[in-house]
Amino acid sequence: MTIRRLIADRKTFNSTLDLARDGLAARLRLSLDIALIPYDPANPSSANGYLAPSAGERFRRVGSVNFDETDKSGDNTFPAQSWTTDGFATFCRNFKQTVERGWNNQIILLPPEGDGDGEMTDADFRQFIAGRTLPAHLVCSLEVNLVRWAANGARVRVAKLLAVSDQNYKAFPPIVHHGLIDDRSLRSMTNQHKSGVQFTQAPAVHEVGHWLGHSPLSPDGVFQHVDFAAAKALGLPRNSEEEYGLTVRRARSIMGMGLVATEYDAAPWMTRARRHTGALYGWRYVHRIQFDSGSVPVSARQKRLLGGQP
Repeated sequence: MTIRRLIADRKTFNSTLDLARDGLAARLRLSLDIALIPYDPANPSSANGYLAPSAGERFRRVGSVNFDETDKSGDNTFPAQSWTTDGFATFCRNFKQTVERGWNNQIILLPPEGDGDGEMTDADFRQFIAGRTLPAHLVCSLEVNLVRWAANGARVRVAKLLAVSDQNYKAFPPIVHHGLIDDRSLRSMTNQHKSGVQFTQAPAVHEVGHWLGHSPLSPDGVFQHVDFAAAKALGLPRNSEEEYGLTVRRARSIMGMGLVATEYDAAPWMTRARRHTGALYGWRYVHRIQFDSGSVPVSARQKRLLGGQP
């Protein structure tokens, strides 16, 4: 079957598959368009946001931001101010860097070992071999494209909180969601699992993860928390603690409470690998650390194709 190099999907994101060559590993890159919109505290419904001139304090606007419009109690409403032009430009650069660093250099996919229906031919398998001593594999990454308008991508409003001191600033609870974040979302924050184990996570990395595909189990169609399905089966309310990881091992996920790209987090790349290659079965996930440690052996299939021992 012909391997597709580019898949453009208006509902989610584009993806590019570069096959192995000249000693370089095969790579699968998801490319997500994100429009960051500077939240206007004086006009929360503004679709375009508002930026104050960087040198003009008198142009600054103040107001509030509500991170849960279904909750009118005020517990999720905080004082906010407008962004300056320079300040927002700096945030955007740091946002792209933080999100890409959070997702990248973790997910490795191993191609199918079989050549039956729905698996992979020998000819296609060879295109994932970068060298005799290196197991056939596919390096996965995420590219964030910051655009002014994302008609089919992600639109994220970014609020700048108003705090009289850094201590007060840190006191605000990290209540964000994938359509509305604040300027603290690039900072590492601590999440505590019900077991008492603490995890560190940059909220922006987690929130962007919600845009990486669609789940039929989710009412709003986004890529959901690591144990969303399990929590739903238990009859628990949305965004319950259990969604973020029923166990400590599950909670370490980026789509849980942590910063590890687990097999669950690799699902968007796994889905695209199948669409690019037509090989629907047999793909395997491995973390970069495990792969680099040498604990993944060269497969029997690769040895056969290369004529014996590597």
